[in-house]
Formats: sequence, structure tokens, C-alpha cells
Amino acid sequence: MLRDKLRRPVAMIILLIMVLVLPLSAGEYIPTNRDTLVDPEPMEFVSRQPEDFSLLYETERFKFYFRDDRDVLAVYDKRNGYTWKTGLDIPFSRDIDNAIDEAVEKGETPNYIPKEDRLNTTYTGIANSLITVEYYDQTYNIKRTSSAPHGKEASKLMKFTDDHYRLDISFADILLDLKVHIYFDDHGVRYEIRDEEIQGEDVGIMTAVLISPFLGSSGGVKVHWNEEEQEYNILVPNEIIPGYVFVPDGSGALIRFKDNSSMLRPYTGDVYGRDYSQSTYYYDNDQGYVPFKNPAMPVFGIAHGQDQNAFVAYAVKGGEYMEIVVMPEENVTHYTWAYPRFVYNTVYHQVYNRRGDGYFTAMEDRNHFDVEIRYDFLQGDGSDGSPSADYVGMAIDYRGFLADSKVIADKKQKEDQIPIRLDFVMSDVKNSIFGYEDVIVTTAAQAKDILLDIYDAGINRISSGLLGFQKGGITTGKPWKVSWSREIGKKNDFVDLITTAKEKGIDVSFSQDYTVINEVQMILPSNAAKHINGWLNEYWHSRFTSFPIEKMSYARPKKSAEWLVKQTDIFKKLGVSSFTIDGITNKLLSDYSRQGNTVTEAISMYQNLFRELNNGYKINAYAPNQYLWSYVDRFLNTPVFSTQYIIETDNVPFLQMVLSGSMELYAPYSNFSFYTDKDCLRMIDFNVYPSFLLSHESSHYLAPTNSANFYSTEYNLYKELIQKIYSMVNSALSQVADTKWINREVLENGIVLNTYENGVQILINYTDNPFRYRDEEVKALSYSVFK
Repeated sequence: MLRDKLRRPVAMIILLIMVLVLPLSAGEYIPTNRDTLVDPEPMEFVSRQPEDFSLLYETERFKFYFRDDRDVLAVYDKRNGYTWKTGLDIPFSRDIDNAIDEAVEKGETPNYIPKEDRLNTTYTGIANSLITVEYYDQTYNIKRTSSAPHGKEASKLMKFTDDHYRLDISFADILLDLKVHIYFDDHGVRYEIRDEEIQGEDVGIMTAVLISPFLGSSGGVKVHWNEEEQEYNILVPNEIIPGYVFVPDGSGALIRFKDNSSMLRPYTGDVYGRDYSQSTYYYDNDQGYVPFKNPAMPVFGIAHGQDQNAFVAYAVKGGEYMEIVVMPEENVTHYTWAYPRFVYNTVYHQVYNRRGDGYFTAMEDRNHFDVEIRYDFLQGDGSDGSPSADYVGMAIDYRGFLADSKVIADKKQKEDQIPIRLDFVMSDVKNSIFGYEDVIVTTAAQAKDILLDIYDAGINRISSGLLGFQKGGITTGKPWKVSWSREIGKKNDFVDLITTAKEKGIDVSFSQDYTVINEVQMILPSNAAKHINGWLNEYWHSRFTSFPIEKMSYARPKKSAEWLVKQTDIFKKLGVSSFTIDGITNKLLSDYSRQGNTVTEAISMYQNLFRELNNGYKINAYAPNQYLWSYVDRFLNTPVFSTQYIIETDNVPFLQMVLSGSMELYAPYSNFSFYTDKDCLRMIDFNVYPSFLLSHESSHYLAPTNSANFYSTEYNLYKELIQKIYSMVNSALSQVADTKWINREVLENGIVLNTYENGVQILINYTDNPFRYRDEEVKALSYSVFK
């Protein structure tokens, strides 16, 4: 390949420069994909309205055009003259060849138009088309067909009103009809695919729908005509657009457009996490590495240039069936392209005996749901009051949509201190001669003493969750009732703890996972969710073979909801002010039991339940998905990193910017390797509050339990660290707790400047060198607040 041939000598030169120069620049901050890099370079473009397109609609900001023969929608931004196209808008190579042959036969000079390398007929159709459908062939391999295939008229654009069109598609390769409603407004474009309008004999083999997969793509290689050799063989790479794809992986990640010397794996984000009941197999294993992070919200975006042009796309309906896919350059094509993928069917392993024998098959009844997705187009640096054309502007735009939809609301605090989260691990079980035995590391009285000790030291805004508060501990305690233990604490002991804490303004709650269950807790066949193949879902802890409970299952969503109601009714009588909920908040499952549910039905059920619980009580939720944000007061275990796939180049606090001012955000537990100076600076940078998981006794007692991963929790070890971290983070974030976060800039590698609506700026220096800003020197590995 030409790119590879060009890269090899360049790579050798770069390596030589690094060897010679790096020793001279010792101390220079070298960023990784855990950091945010400086902005992309400015992009040069010529303002030109689309040619060979028909004007459909015009607003104050945009003109919307359509090219019928290629199904390409063009959005011309009148504010700066930039044009977005939903496809590459390129001719088929086959048509170029036919035109050349025809010219030669006529004795005319052919027009040797450059071709696209590594875009065959199918992929040229996909690269142009507004809609691509994936479907299964007879061996369950995935094939693709587009709304603008070569040589066939598969689609027709219908006008309903000035701002409402519909693209009617009859796909050429399969018997499938699809109607796509297109709405235009002064923010961008909105698409709707209504479930009842998907028809045809082959609807059962439709796998997924891809919307405008090449919108905003970068890269590509042109093949030019070689006059001497009389063939197409001159490869010329397109100029890489300075910019990136944003994906909601963890806190947020950027995938910069760049030349890839090797084929990287695509990024695929399963919005709201995997539905285990529709996985390929009914069982899964702990793979021995840190779990991948899943998008908690159905949003992604692409930016071109330095605060010049961008779009942010987000699902209004159908997010529970959405995947976000980024195909890097040199993987299939020479382009980097990103798109939403809405999943209608999947292949799974149908087991027919206890030995595990089976065969692969597709779902008989596909997923049924409506798709509604918006594309908002952004431009500029935000100085005109509109969202800027970068990931910050994407976050602000999406935050505005969520606020207008009443998914989030401003909840400004008036206290002069930030809050802290102090959870307690109280007990779990280990194997014993006669079954299982409770291992107790914190009693109710000890938890009370620790909280009062921290309060007396000057930290007043405390919320706390109790894990393993009953017989059976964290792993085998019943999620629908409470079995008090004299050793952990009787009912009155917990009432005393809650009452005493409440007198000091400390909120103590009981923490429970209502989704992950096991056969020691209950009879699984009547409580566990069924996989589509009819077997109960299983999850095995193969990494920790010493776990007393190795096999886990997932509860039926209806059972989870039932248990939550029963147990919180008990908690209410004890005088709690809040509930701490896990499992339901971040695991979304369908259930193929006789009276099961879809994931859409599970969302509706959980929303109704949380709405009731939130009436008069606060909800503390572990890593909740977006559909529950309306009812969440405290977001626990907020991710501060992405999964850090190789394809990802930057880590950004997109999630935190979206939720800024709407709820309290708590960092991962600091006592689990999140306590260094850089980690504290990241809390300040990402606007998250400290949290700790504590115990009275040493955590080594938990080694033979399923809580062995809580490897360091003893309060005496962290007493001073709690004060140190809280003091550092509080002195910064207490000054911006009652205002909105409006901008984040990387001034240079390792130097971040956050700006807030009240005029406060916080500069974070991650580097080992001092940095000067506004006539003040900010020391290495520190921060400064500017008013």
C-alpha cells in the first residue's frame, strides 16, 4: 500500500528525532489517552453550496439539499459556509469505467475521473447512501445493502410539508421496505423510523439499520489514471481532516482522525450495556481484566477543525437498541467513519441438551421499537452564545436537550462545602463446614463511630451507604427483606446509627444490588431472567476460583422491581432519607420467561418505580443509565476514564459536563488506587466529589469471600488521606458548586482550564513544571482558582 510505503521512512525519521531530542526535553509532559490533547489544527475549507443537489428547505441557519441518485443529504451552514454531506457523494468505479469505454468507442478523449481505493460497488453504495441495512444470509453471515445501490432505483423522496419529507426505500437485495421520515429545523435534522412501517417478506432476516454512516468521515485514498501505463494505479491519499469522533465511553473519549499504520479494531459501544438475554450464549465468564465501560447515554459526535464545525447526534427513541460504531482508517476502507447502529435481530446459540450441544439461529421475532435520532450542527467557538463546535459544545447542546425534555434539572447547592461519600463494607460470606459463614468487618456501632469521627474532624456534608448490612452479607443477603444479625447489628442498632447520623446532617442508607443473584439467595428458576434460548442466564467468576459463590445469575426485571419496593418499605420505617441502589441502575435486560419483558418495557417499569421512590426520598444510584437520571440525586462511581481502547486518543469529561449542576457526582473509591496527586487533580478537573469504601477491621478478612476485590478498606489506614483529599478537592470545587460549567480548554499538554458561569476559572496543572497564567504561577501538580 502507498500509505505504508510512505510511512516507513517517515517513521524511522521520527524515531531518530525522538531518540536525539527526548533526553534534552526531560520533564516535558507526555500525554497518553488518559489525557485530553490540545485542540486540532484549524481546518481550511472553501465556502461552496452543493452542486447537482435540489434545495428542500431553508431556515435562518441552514439550507438542506438532496441528491436523489445517490441518496445524499447536504446541510449547508449559512453561518460560516460549511457543507456537511451524509455520504461521500462519489461515482461508482463501474460507472467511471463504462464512461471511459463509451468515450473510446466514440473516438473521444475519456475523462479519467479518480476512483476510490478499497471501495467496491457495495461499499460505494454504503458510503453514499442515507440508509444501510444489515441482514443475514443463509449461513448467518452479515450482508449489507444500501438505499442507493448501483444501477437500481431503490428509494424515492416524498414531500409531506415544507420541513417534513419521507424517504421510501425498497431494498434491491432483499424483500424489505423501509420508510424514513426526515424533519428539518434550525438546529439540524431529525430522522424517524417507525416500527409499523418496516415491512416485507425478509423482515425476519434484517439485522440492523445504519443511518448516514459516512457523515463527517475523514481519510480515503484516490486512484488516479497513469497515462504512461494506461491504467489506474497511482494512489494519492486524501488530506486528513483535523478533528475527531466523540464517543460516550466511560466519562467520554475522542478518536482523532489520523493515519493508521496498522489495522485497529473498531470501537463498538453498546448503549446502556449488553442485554445478556440476547447475547450469543446464555453464559459468560469473568475474563480477568477490568470490565469494559458501556455508554450510559445514546449520543456521539464528530468535530472538524478547531472550534469550526461539528455535529452531535443523539437518540430520542430507540436508544436501548442502539450501538455506536467507529470504523478506523485501514479497517475495511481507508476512511474513519462513525455511525449509529440500531439492532433488530441477533444470532444466538440454541442449546438442546444439558451437555451444551446446540446450533446457531436468529430470533424468530425481531426487536420492535421506533427510532428517532437528532443531528444538531454546531459551528464556531461559542462566543456568540451558541454551543461551540467541539466536545464541550456537544455536551452543552445535549445537556440543553435533556433539560428541555425534563430528564435533568438544575439542583444548585447553597452549602459552602462539597459533599463526600463514605460507604461501608459490613459483611460477606465465606465457605464453612456447614455451608456459609458471615465474615464481619464493620458493625453498625463501628460505622457510627467512624462517621462521627470524620464529622468531628470538620467534614460535615456526608452521605453513606451500608453494604452487607444483614445475614448473608453482600453476596447472599436477601434483596427483598432484612434478616438482622446480632453480630453486625440488630434493628435498633441501625435505627440508632441512622438517627444519630441524621442529627448531624449525615445521610445513611442501605446499599443493595437488585439484579445480580445466586442460588444460595433464592430458587433461580422462578427468579432469574431467561435467555432467548430458554436457559437461565449465568455469569461465572472464573478469575477468582476461591470465591464461595462462583455462579451468578441476573434477576428478572419484574422481580428486581418487586424486591426493591418490598425492601425500601422496610428501610422507610427505619427512618432513612435515601436509598442506595445498584444493579437495576446499570444493567438492562430482557426476559424470555412466560411473563417476561423487553428492554423497553424494563425501562418503563424502572422509571415508574424510581419516580415513586424519589417522592420524599433521595436516590443514590451506582453508575445509572440516562433513562433514570430524572430521579437520581447522587451519581455513584462516576467514571473518570474511558475503557482506553487503542483506537481512543483522548479522555474527556463529557458525562460530567452534561450532568453538571443536576446531581452530585462521586468519583470511584479513592482507596482503590485513585488517591495520587494527579487523581485529586482529576477530581477537580472532572468536577466529581471524593468517595471511600471503609471498614473497621482489616480487609484481609474478606479474602475468602466474594468481596475479595475490596482489598484495602480499613479506616485507620485512610483517616488522614480522607482529610487530605477532601480538603484539596473542596477548596476548589466549593467555589463552583452552585454554578454551571461552561467551558474546558487544554492550553497545552497537561494544562487544563475550566470556566464556570459565575466567572470562576480553575487551572489544573498535571505537569511536573510550573505554569504561568494571568500573572500567577501555578505550581507543578497543583491547581489555582481565578475569579
